Amino acid sequence: MLLALQHLAARTVKNESYLKSLENMAVHFVPQIRATAEKVQGFVEKHNFEDYVFLGQGPFHGIAREASLKVMEMSCSYSQVFHTLEFRHGPKAIVSPNTCLAFFLSENGYKAEEEVLGEMAELGGAIIAICNRASEHVRRNSDLVFELGFDGTDVARLAPYLVPAQLLGFFTGTKKNLDPDNPKNLTRIVILD
Repeated sequence: MLLALQHLAARTVKNESYLKSLENMAVHFVPQIRATAEKVQGFVEKHNFEDYVFLGQGPFHGIAREASLKVMEMSCSYSQVFHTLEFRHGPKAIVSPNTCLAFFLSENGYKAEEEVLGEMAELGGAIIAICNRASEHVRRNSDLVFELGFDGTDVARLAPYLVPAQLLGFFTGTKKNLDPDNPKNLTRIVILD
């Protein structure tokens, strides 16, 4: 749905370069999906977390919110979302080895975001970094790194950044013997009387 809305918005304002960027991103990302799934599945098999925290800022804050929701729905796990820089001012009190922190790293705020990532690694949290290109600092302080490696704007990379989190929810749910295709207590639509 996100890609459809982005495509519709670009068509509406006749932004041909953005349309081309979205198309190029899709072609670039498709070959990475299988490897991404294998990495997430291996990570989930090795860990049991009590808390999931998703961190993003700018255009990635909405992606972090959706990621948190997907993990909660598919795996019935406790999940929270914060603005990346906000997290270091109090919410970081929950970080422990039983906390999985997923960072959606933007190129515009990369330096400040990677500092927070390093701080959370020092506190013992398990770190997933989702970024366009990882610095050595991010690689060294992360348990799992996903690099898109796409030459385009942050906004063109929103949809593929969400995929590792969706897979995290899926594999965590199946590990708990849940059926992510039929989430507990959820229906496809909500009818109001």
